[in-house]
Amino acid sequence: MKRVEAQFKPVWRPTRMALGGLAFLALATVVAVGVVVWERGRIASLQSRVAQLTTDRSASSTQWAPRPAPPYDASARQFLRERAAGWAPMLRTLESGAMVGVTPTSVDFNAQDGVARVRLAYVNSEVLLDYLERINEGVPDARGRPRWVLVEAHDDNDRSPGSATQLTEGRVQAIATIQSVWLAEPPSLNR
Repeated sequence: MKRVEAQFKPVWRPTRMALGGLAFLALATVVAVGVVVWERGRIASLQSRVAQLTTDRSASSTQWAPRPAPPYDASARQFLRERAAGWAPMLRTLESGAMVGVTPTSVDFNAQDGVARVRLAYVNSEVLLDYLERINEGVPDARGRPRWVLVEAHDDNDRSPGSATQLTEGRVQAIATIQSVWLAEPPSLNR
């Protein structure tokens, strides 16, 4: 006969709490693996979409037609050009050279070419040249030339019919035109 030894230690059996904990860990592991697989699939689909868009973009040779300029574009540019012109310095220059015998009769500013034209009534050529020297004194343009240039002058000796002389207060006055470029290039419009 064999000898029988008694065991006083009971056989271990998992309790309900231990079984519940193991079930929870198994469920958490399954969920974590599922989330990782889902994220990888989403990243792969986004990468394939980006690659497809890149190839579509490079493959498309269709150039977009430029947007046509609005109908008021030319007049708006002309308005900006006139506004950017140096009106105040131009008028100050004309006023600073004021002298007896020379009278500005009209000032015309053309925004298309940026030129200011001034018509002058003058008594004689010497006074007109003195006036030009006064208004050009110390104000050369960007190229070093005088700012104001004599364009046209009709002397008081020319008394033929149709000449540009006029009779004012019993004296014959001649008419001259001077011009100056006050706006060299148009201002840029930011689009």
